[in-house]
Amino acid sequence: QGEAERLPLTGEWEQTPDAISANGLVGTPDGKGLIVVSSTLGRLYHVDLRTGHATGVALRGAADVLNGDGLVRV
Repeated sequence: QGEAERLPLTGEWEQTPDAISANGLVGTPDGKGLIVVSSTLGRLYHVDLRTGHATGVALRGAADVLNGDGLVRV
């Protein structure tokens, strides 16, 4: 519930010009962050909800998540 807020992404996040590339959002178990797919670059990031600071997440079992959209936390 509540209103949506804009959260500028900083840190390791690389924005592709003229593209909406932040997809596949899912909350972290502690509720303090998001896991976000950069679908145009094929990278996965952890984003701090207070600051917008993004840190890359290492992938296992795949080289990238290019065109990724939709995440489920297990």
